[in-house]
Amino acid sequence: MRVAAIVLAAGASSRMGRNKMLLDLHGEPLVRKSIRAALAGECDPVVVVVGPDASGMRSALADLDVVCISNPDPASPPGRSFQLGLEALANVDAAIMCLGDMVDLSAGMIRRVVEASDDTRVSIVLSEFGGVVAPPYLVKRGLFGEALSREPAGVVRQLAETHPQKTMTIAWPAEFLTDVDTPDDLDSVRRQSP
Repeated sequence: MRVAAIVLAAGASSRMGRNKMLLDLHGEPLVRKSIRAALAGECDPVVVVVGPDASGMRSALADLDVVCISNPDPASPPGRSFQLGLEALANVDAAIMCLGDMVDLSAGMIRRVVEASDDTRVSIVLSEFGGVVAPPYLVKRGLFGEALSREPAGVVRQLAETHPQKTMTIAWPAEFLTDVDTPDDLDSVRRQSP
């Protein structure tokens, strides 16, 4: 099964006050952590949806095997970036939505989500972190058209609500859900070892 990753990195970073995806985390831009997890998890292609600082993002990712596409509206819901990523895909069996600021995302998590989708009855895989449903999510190609036709806000959750019999949820430890939204979040993550 060929699985693409769509890394969402187009947000306005309003709580950070500048493009958080380019801020240094342990010697590299924050966004590279999720991208490296997707690449190591054997996703192909890895599509990065960029926003306001597209040229800076492209420069920061130039040495990685990724495809960058732009979301012209960084204030749009994250689901809109996922939809734009889906539109850019061809010849894949599924797509995984990843957050560009999810610092604890690993190749092992990506692989586990893909393995869960090996069941032919499963078309959607959700992740749950101590009761919070958040990416990584997987959607199989058979639902791409429906995903594109829906309102972008919570698009994958909408699909799961419509197709509960085709949905599987993986439970992860709550502490795996660490993302970086504010300067305090970044300082906290920087204090952890890389």
